[in-house]
Amino acid sequence: MRRHVYEAAYRVPGWVRDDEVTCDLDAHPHGDHHGCVGELTRTTALWARWPGGAEAATLVDLPYCTSRSPGGDPDACFLHAGHRGGHSWERFR
Repeated sequence: MRRHVYEAAYRVPGWVRDDEVTCDLDAHPHGDHHGCVGELTRTTALWARWPGGAEAATLVDLPYCTSRSPGGDPDACFLHAGHRGGHSWERFR
């Protein structure tokens, strides 16, 4: 999506998430789900946040997690700052 689409999305109360937006966090039985809608800047992304079982979501601008994988060629975590569960680089080793 282009930036103007993100800006318009912020104004849509009870945005219903696209079927392609799924929870990017490790499996969890409770708490909010977060699915990345798209990158806004190099350090932030637009995320859909919704409670379990719900289709209506809120859109939030969250910074990326700053964690890096260990080693000489570190990978960045593509999840949002303060996410629950493991980092993205832990899942795709």
